[in-house]
Amino acid sequence: MKIQEAVRLAVEGNPLYSLVLSTGLANLSAVARAIKPLVDAATGKDVKIPTIVKALERLEKTFGSTTTRPEDFRYVESVAYSGMAEAEGGTVDLNAIYKSGEPFVALSDGSKTWVLAPARLLGRAEADKGLVKVVFPRQAPVGAVTFLVQLMRAVGISPEHVLRHDNQIYIVAKREDLPGILDLVEKMKKVAEGMLNVQ
Repeated sequence: MKIQEAVRLAVEGNPLYSLVLSTGLANLSAVARAIKPLVDAATGKDVKIPTIVKALERLEKTFGSTTTRPEDFRYVESVAYSGMAEAEGGTVDLNAIYKSGEPFVALSDGSKTWVLAPARLLGRAEADKGLVKVVFPRQAPVGAVTFLVQLMRAVGISPEHVLRHDNQIYIVAKREDLPGILDLVEKMKKVAEGMLNVQ
């Protein structure tokens, strides 16, 4: 199979890749790295990333606005909190953090608890984590977490944790990734608004 055909099949086989190509949301190098194993398998050779990027650039021109887009992102609100740190729950006073009114996330696997909160509340000097809260007007749609994770990875962002509760999604990531995550959510809102205005 030719490389261009293998790239086309890899993109068409995953709605996320189709979306990012049609909207310009993704870094093509990140998409190329993600689909490389599929392209290699389909062509039977070790295809270089720049070659896949060139094929993606050619394919991107053919996508236009025909791809289905997630309307649910139209009324999403998002906020980021930086200056966060993490600690194990046994070393932290969760009641004091709760009473502070500051944003925090506490997770437990049954044997230990993990807490993400403002570094000053944890007594930490290093504040290398951040939290993005994405709020939907109604319950977060089924698949929203998976979709956001795939979209973040497609643009080169690797979140540490993504949690869903009712109409909210919490994304824990490196502090330096927060602007990219917020930008991605805003772009999804614009995509959804554009789609609804066309209908």
